[in-house]
Amino acid sequence: FLILFHALPSRFNKTKQSLQEELGLPHQVAGRLLSLFAEPSERGFSKPQGCKDKLILALCVVTVLFGRFETSFELLAQDLKIHPDKLCAYYKEIGCVVTKPKGKL
Repeated sequence: FLILFHALPSRFNKTKQSLQEELGLPHQVAGRLLSLFAEPSERGFSKPQGCKDKLILALCVVTVLFGRFETSFELLAQDLKIHPDKLCAYYKEIGCVVTKPKGKL
């Protein structure tokens, strides 16, 4: 759900209900995503840079937890359409030690 939410444009003219239906989100999840990672605007919601950063940091935390504190973030960088070096900075921001995989230069 977080990646789908990230893919939305910076400003989107949707209500909580239309977002819920479009992305196939449970009611509580749609409301929580909007309250955590978007700000209300005149015609819907917007995702200012601070909200985008918070969303990416949450995704980083989730991948580290699911990976038992080890993860490869290249696929996430592709999904988010972010350069791996930029995503690496987010991982460092949450306290990760980033190393190159064995066998790669």
